[in-house]
Amino acid sequence: MNRNDWQRGLMIGVVAGIAGFLIGRSIGPAPIEFSDPSDAPDARSMERAVREALAEPRAFPRTVALSQLMQKLSAENVDGARAVFDEKIAIAQSQDAQIFLAAWTHLDPYSAFDATLGWKSDKRREYGVGVIVREWAASGKAVEALTYLRQEADVETAKHAVIPLIRGWAQSGDIGGATRLAVDLARTGGEYPGLEEGLVRGVLGSKRVEETIRWAEDLAARDDSELGPAILQTSLLLVAAQAPERAIRWYEALEPRSWTQPILPTITGHWVDEDPRAAMTWRRCCCTQAPTARFALWTRETAPCCGSGRAVGEGR
Repeated sequence: MNRNDWQRGLMIGVVAGIAGFLIGRSIGPAPIEFSDPSDAPDARSMERAVREALAEPRAFPRTVALSQLMQKLSAENVDGARAVFDEKIAIAQSQDAQIFLAAWTHLDPYSAFDATLGWKSDKRREYGVGVIVREWAASGKAVEALTYLRQEADVETAKHAVIPLIRGWAQSGDIGGATRLAVDLARTGGEYPGLEEGLVRGVLGSKRVEETIRWAEDLAARDDSELGPAILQTSLLLVAAQAPERAIRWYEALEPRSWTQPILPTITGHWVDEDPRAAMTWRRCCCTQAPTARFALWTRETAPCCGSGRAVGEGR
């Protein structure tokens, strides 16, 4: 995909997302409040404190310390924290960088975005920009994030970052805006790895399982691109990880498609992990159309059915 294709695809998304943005602004999460700047440390003190926090080898105390420091982030001391992460980004834990970048996004998303674009590592840069635009979008400002991403990021960075942006947009409660962007990007014919999963995870993050199922079925029924069936498949798999028995009932209600039978072993596998007795009962009594699923359940047969206390194939 060249720069013009990317710009055109994202411009479609910006235009299509305006209505969703206007809705999302009213239903998005409340703004984050930072400490009074007069009580915040100066840049040098912030730098020293962040270094001390990152030196903590235990994950939980380190996360607590960083979170408390980021509540004191301000325009005057952010460069102190930034200096540490610019230096240590190659070795810093991703969750530590995420805490800093998310806090900076709430303070000044434009500065956070610009600074992260300067990271030399492609992988770290894509990760950092992704954290920023997801947090930006999840705060009810998805179109602002999308517009700036379109203007400032190179094609490869933007292709990866638009996925967490869509996820954050959906998580903000504006499912319609996120869905419109995903559909429009899919119709451009470009490659956006993880597009369906990012959107579905965002929807599941803000809606109940039943609402997610209705949304996926509605999208699949009205979308004339390949995205609709892909969303249906991805939703079925992710619902299975969360509510496997409900996913089985959903699967049974679907008309057979080219992709339905191959994914059934994965769905039933989740059910075996959660409720092996119910899964085995279904295998014996109800599974009439999927021998692959029966085989999957047979090889993972667990204690209530075989009395071993372990799934077949597990170490003794």
